[in-house]
Amino acid sequence: MLTLFTTLSTSLIIYMAFALWWFLVLEKNLMRDEQLDLNQFHRLANKPFGVLYIIHFSAMLLIAHMVPHAMSAWLQFFVFGLGSIITTYIFQTFLIYPWHKKLAGETPERFLKSVLAYVRLTAALLAPFFIFQLLNATLIDPPDVGIDAVETLVLNLGRIVVLSLFTIVFSVMFMLRMIPNSKVDEKEYLDQIGNRLNQIGWTDVRLRWIDIPNFNNAFVVGFKWFGFSNQTMFIGRSLRDLLTRDEFDAVICHELGHMANGHLLKRITYAMALLFGLILSFVTSLLISGILTFVLSDDPATSSFVFGLSLMVTLILSYMLVVSWTFKNYRQQEHEADAFAVMKLGIKLEDLEKSLRKVANKFREEAKREKIWNPFNTHPEIETRIENVKNKISLGVEYDWNQSVISRLLEVTFRAASPRAMALGFSLFILTGLLIHTNVMQNKNYLMMVERGSLDELQSYRWHHSHINSRLYLIFGVTPIEVATYKKNIDVVKLLVSKGADVSKGSGFNSAIDIAYNQKNWELLNYLLIRVNDQWLAANSLRLFKLSLNDETGIGLKVFLEHKLHKHLAKEELNGIIERATIQNNPTMLSALSTQGLVSPQRLPASE
Repeated sequence: MLTLFTTLSTSLIIYMAFALWWFLVLEKNLMRDEQLDLNQFHRLANKPFGVLYIIHFSAMLLIAHMVPHAMSAWLQFFVFGLGSIITTYIFQTFLIYPWHKKLAGETPERFLKSVLAYVRLTAALLAPFFIFQLLNATLIDPPDVGIDAVETLVLNLGRIVVLSLFTIVFSVMFMLRMIPNSKVDEKEYLDQIGNRLNQIGWTDVRLRWIDIPNFNNAFVVGFKWFGFSNQTMFIGRSLRDLLTRDEFDAVICHELGHMANGHLLKRITYAMALLFGLILSFVTSLLISGILTFVLSDDPATSSFVFGLSLMVTLILSYMLVVSWTFKNYRQQEHEADAFAVMKLGIKLEDLEKSLRKVANKFREEAKREKIWNPFNTHPEIETRIENVKNKISLGVEYDWNQSVISRLLEVTFRAASPRAMALGFSLFILTGLLIHTNVMQNKNYLMMVERGSLDELQSYRWHHSHINSRLYLIFGVTPIEVATYKKNIDVVKLLVSKGADVSKGSGFNSAIDIAYNQKNWELLNYLLIRVNDQWLAANSLRLFKLSLNDETGIGLKVFLEHKLHKHLAKEELNGIIERATIQNNPTMLSALSTQGLVSPQRLPASE
């Protein structure tokens, strides 16, 4: 109930504020323009509505995150996100219709039909995101905590590759049913497009008209891998009236440039690079925040504020840098498609420029003014695109090979893969995920048994050998003997050792011996030291002695000396330990050193 009330009240405030601004500011300015037409109105209104979408969408996700409810993470994103988009679209429709009636004389029925068509188109274009989320929710998630970073990275990269490919397949199927479309069956257009397809050696491309009024655009979805192809070219039917046949041909050739150069598959490599970049940005942000905190203040309260603020700023900036790099690659693809159309397929540069300007509706003088650089644009400015093609023609270079080595390597990998290899890879990915998940759950159940400390249950268990020395998450996590030591249950520790538990096995940052020492559990520590191997003692004795010097009771040092750990130290290391222990003048420490013959009895403090 609280979630519903918060959502409705927040939406009402946002929409009321926008409506007041719309009627009091924007509409007054628009009414002064005597040359205003419907396309110009939409161009001027798009940015304000874009800001509204972002504000409302962000507010809904913030509510979903902060207000308690029972939805899972992906479901709350779906419900709140999609709900925000739909309600804002309905609100936008009510504000826009009066202008459609005024500028184009549209009836409510025709306007509503056009709106519904664009709703279907919007849903189809957003489908890849939601399909990706839905498929992602069906796969087995890795454990939330304690999992090794390498394992996390491998799993997530595998998910991105597999889910991206299946998202493309399902998205095409969804678009064919959602977008109002019809088959291209006019002979003159079939011949024109077919000739271009033959020119690049592809014939298995689906061609569809988009039957939405004034949809002056075209795009390609799907991919081609050897025997498999679901590539589909959607073309706005209204382009036939807007463009000449040569200009229409330029648009088709540009889209074929995207197809021939595998740009959709390249975007999967960009997604993987984006994941690496985000990990790097987070690590960098933590490092910079830590340095700033250390340099600027020693006060805990101030340090906390400095760390939080610097982390937020550096994380946002690094995130924007990584994402802007991704959009830069998208713009580069547009340049490649332009060059391919002109230099490979032979269209005229002036036809390409005219088609781009007509589609973008940028014939008015103000549209030619230099715009502010936007690193998050998916398409470059038209002037930049034309100039880029001219430069490539003069250089005789069709592409700008400025991709990273990793990006090119991944691209070659994708092109070399066959559908059979993809199916095999997907099967191995699922099988590996299932095995990892099963093993992790078995380890977790075994650790719960150890934690409960039920000797009867443990003694009757048959599969100790499979889990006795396993970490919780295979590569990282606690071991059974660590759990038993932490619980101070020496009987369970003895049982685990009898079943083959290796005392030297630990989580990587800890061991059962460290846990027993930190708990001052000398009985358990004695038992473990007897059963640990010499190799582990040789590697850890110096560290343990240094720890014992911080123990004011001196018992830790005494225990380690009784177990002859000092025999694993070099002469210089042992002398250093003796010197530090002597300086502390601790009776227990000095007595233990004397017992082992490491200091003379005269060094012992006199008894009272």
